[in-house]
Amino acid sequence: MHAENHPHRRPYPGAQPRQSSYDIRDGKLKSFGVRETPSDRKSCFVHRRHRMGRVWKIVGDFEALGIGEGRSRADRTFATIRRG
Repeated sequence: MHAENHPHRRPYPGAQPRQSSYDIRDGKLKSFGVRETPSDRKSCFVHRRHRMGRVWKIVGDFEALGIGEGRSRADRTFATIRRG
């Protein structure tokens, strides 16, 4: 599989880390993504508008959860947000 398909791999060997955090949005689940920090930490997050505001929550560590469990937790978080 190619490096661009893996949010936890650098695009090529020896690539320099970024100077700031950046988000990789998921193509399958709206409002879900992975944030990578300059220290190479990756977190699954949800970001959604709700009741005239925005909700931003970290749902877990990407390395520990993986993409499947991250999406499952995001779904549960969306349900919690809707309930208020």
